[in-house]
Amino acid sequence: MNSQNYIVCYKNKATDTDCYLFLQSKGRQNRKKKALGIKLNIIQFKNNWNEVDQRFMSGMGPTYKNLNAQIKKAFKEVEETQGVIVTQTSKDNNSFLKFWDRQLELTTNQGSKTKHESVKIKLEKYLTILKKKDLLFSEITPDFVEQLKHYFKTAKDPNTLSSNSVTHYLKIINSIINRKLKKEPYALPFNPFKTIDYDQHSDIDRRVLTLDELSKLKTVVITNPNLDITRYMFLFQVYAQGMDIPRKVTPLFLAKLTHHS
Repeated sequence: MNSQNYIVCYKNKATDTDCYLFLQSKGRQNRKKKALGIKLNIIQFKNNWNEVDQRFMSGMGPTYKNLNAQIKKAFKEVEETQGVIVTQTSKDNNSFLKFWDRQLELTTNQGSKTKHESVKIKLEKYLTILKKKDLLFSEITPDFVEQLKHYFKTAKDPNTLSSNSVTHYLKIINSIINRKLKKEPYALPFNPFKTIDYDQHSDIDRRVLTLDELSKLKTVVITNPNLDITRYMFLFQVYAQGMDIPRKVTPLFLAKLTHHS
């Protein structure tokens, strides 16, 4: 075992009972981590880990020899690079933006896809200010999220976002982080959004259409067929006294002429 690195077990959330083993370099500057792909019960780890020898004790059970062999292999690999941890993750696989793009390709709900694309464009504008074309998962730290939150609240491109929109944008970005952690639980030592305080939701004074505006909506010429059908669906809602149109099966699509006298 070399003195430059040590084994640490990280939890994704404070309430988790399991943790994931990483080989981590010492010191705060240029600290690097390498996931070992080993998931353990946190109590077992604490009770059976020998911090001095950097190995598990026999009380860990029948798997302790196999675990120690994997740890020894990890230390040997970094010895071949003079103790420097070299992660094997490709840049593409560690790219937050490319991972997000792949998730968008799998999204079938057009409304959700449009929301995500809008937030992603806003994030890419912020990265342009930082003179960055890409964003790696390892670069998304609590400090980065705080700076991004500040940008969302103050940037005029063209308008500043409301506090509700800022919270919504951050939660969408966090949802992509959660997807990554669900697929690769040890891809990040922890979720950088866990320390972020979201602004309290504020009520919105929603403006309603006037009768004159409704009349114009009925007669205006719309050449886009998708917008045209949306116009008629909206008008039907108005005449049906607010019949709801949620995302999935809706009262509108189930409505039949026989339902009305």
